[in-house]
Amino acid sequence: MSLSHRKKVAAVARFHEWLLTRLEQNRSIELPAPGPTEVTLLTYFFLPKNLSDEHFLYLEGAIRETWRQCGLLTTVIVTNEITDAMRAFAEPFGRLVELQEEKSLIPGRLNTMSIDCNARLADRFHTRYVLLITEDGFPIRPGIGRYMDGIDFWGSPVGGDNWISRLRAHFFNCHEMLGSFSLRSKRLCRMVQEQWNQQYCKQDFTRDLYEARFCTHTLPLRSYPYRKEIQFPSVHEAALFSFDSTNLRSVKVMPFGFSGVRAFRILEAQFKL
Repeated sequence: MSLSHRKKVAAVARFHEWLLTRLEQNRSIELPAPGPTEVTLLTYFFLPKNLSDEHFLYLEGAIRETWRQCGLLTTVIVTNEITDAMRAFAEPFGRLVELQEEKSLIPGRLNTMSIDCNARLADRFHTRYVLLITEDGFPIRPGIGRYMDGIDFWGSPVGGDNWISRLRAHFFNCHEMLGSFSLRSKRLCRMVQEQWNQQYCKQDFTRDLYEARFCTHTLPLRSYPYRKEIQFPSVHEAALFSFDSTNLRSVKVMPFGFSGVRAFRILEAQFKL
């Protein structure tokens, strides 16, 4: 095992330790007040059966931390197989937590999640917005209300804020963002679904069809009605929503959330999470 790989494994272990500590804290305190009724919390969870229960603890930690920061939200877990651990988590909350089984999700194949997002995400929730999280991408402070302002997709920006990205944004309304931690409007999800079913569902799967890139890059460049209708934030505004470490942007203000363990490590060191 290389030194860089050992460091990555150690970083993930430290993050999981933090997450499990927060999970125990969140389980032991009173549940927060209800959050915005216009938002559904949704997450995809599809792992091999031998890893499912262990990693579901991390996902539960991310869900409860999101509730802590945003208030209790109607929650949907889309999974390839509903396990006893999922049922044990969901049952005490009644209709607040819904488990949706989707057999087309294949562990290890992220494109199956992207296909489901493009084709069926719009039908998986019934509110004005959907907040997508993962076990390593979720809110770390309150403030979801400021993002419910007519913008159709919030996520960590891909690429820097330079003249090329500004020019592309100006002419094509193209603001590529990551989707693992993102807030999306029902309107956007419905338009994505329509475009997918009409034109893209039978194409060979390529990088341009991965769900977040499809929403924020492919469709704006290829569909005039879509880019005319959908509203995106600026790169600067998106960076305040979510921090992702791949672009190594400086962080002067604590973002609403993060995407990825490395991003969490940077924020933890700077803001003492």
